[in-house]
Amino acid sequence: MHPPTATLTGMDRPFATAMVLFAHPDDAEFMCGGTVAAWTAAGTDVHYVVITDGSAGSNEPGLTRQEIAVFRER
Repeated sequence: MHPPTATLTGMDRPFATAMVLFAHPDDAEFMCGGTVAAWTAAGTDVHYVVITDGSAGSNEPGLTRQEIAVFRER
């Protein structure tokens, strides 16, 4: 038996790894969560890459955007 692999719709070549690029921490789940779930179920290693510094999107009183970015980078 061969190890499981995933294929993209309309493509016949399997792939072992995939990279998901997104701007906000929850974007991947909202935009392609089902696809990522199918890929991982098929044995594909999926890597997430957040393309922003995380400085926006907080209502935390008393913190600047720069402070938020440092906290989120950890």
